[in-house]
Amino acid sequence: MLKTYFKNLYRRTMSEAYGLAFREITKTLEMGGDCLDCGASTGKSFGTLHELMSLDSSRYHGIEWNPQAVEQARGNGLKVTQGDLNGELPFQREQF
Repeated sequence: MLKTYFKNLYRRTMSEAYGLAFREITKTLEMGGDCLDCGASTGKSFGTLHELMSLDSSRYHGIEWNPQAVEQARGNGLKVTQGDLNGELPFQREQF
């Protein structure tokens, strides 16, 4: 029973935290500019942003270290670059 309680607590907490984060991101993007998704994986966050605010894929950019995830994202038409967040990012200054 305790294991189930903590599992449900974790899920609820993470859902609320991500919901709040996406609301804040959406508010910021509604003012204009492009989105940089650090740790983009396959681009799942784009889907969420597209649902919330009809974000156009031309405004979405991602960076991801995993080459297979990058290829999957690109296969879905997303601009995701393979790279390492610990180094210099391959984007123009003040692009985001």
